[in-house]
Amino acid sequence: ALTPAADGTSYTIDSDGKLVAESSTGGSSGGTITANASVSTWSNLKTEIASITGTTYTEENPYVIEITGNMNTEDSTVEVITVSSHVKLVSNSDCTITRTSAFASVNLFQVNSEASLTIGDENAGGTLTLDGGETEVSATASLINVSGTLVLNEKSVLQNNNCQEAYGT
Repeated sequence: ALTPAADGTSYTIDSDGKLVAESSTGGSSGGTITANASVSTWSNLKTEIASITGTTYTEENPYVIEITGNMNTEDSTVEVITVSSHVKLVSNSDCTITRTSAFASVNLFQVNSEASLTIGDENAGGTLTLDGGETEVSATASLINVSGTLVLNEKSVLQNNNCQEAYGT
């Protein structure tokens, strides 16, 4: 069973196997989030997150990046996006980040200790989905590997991370 967060958000697995964040207040009609930056490709997202330096941002006041459209990992060399600061990914329209088969052996994101990655926001105009692309991945290739903090807010979905069996074929 999934435990509700302190803010009342609960998590469920829907009929398609998606992890979905839901508010105990019934949700929000959506709106617009003000972002520090906006990106439209995986390469740009990787560059933007790598450029965040200093201690200006906190888990409560993260660097906000708006995802402006559907993207996949195809346009990039196979490298994990390492989060070493406090980052929030949101979308003001429904958007999906999809793993391609080239990324089957690596995590999409690595959240370092003392860092945080927050996905989604109840006030965003759209849902942000991280999709494993139904690509069969190695047992060590999660969507997000976390040593720090991961927060899944309302309007966030994780889906289709199909792991190979750890033993066998």
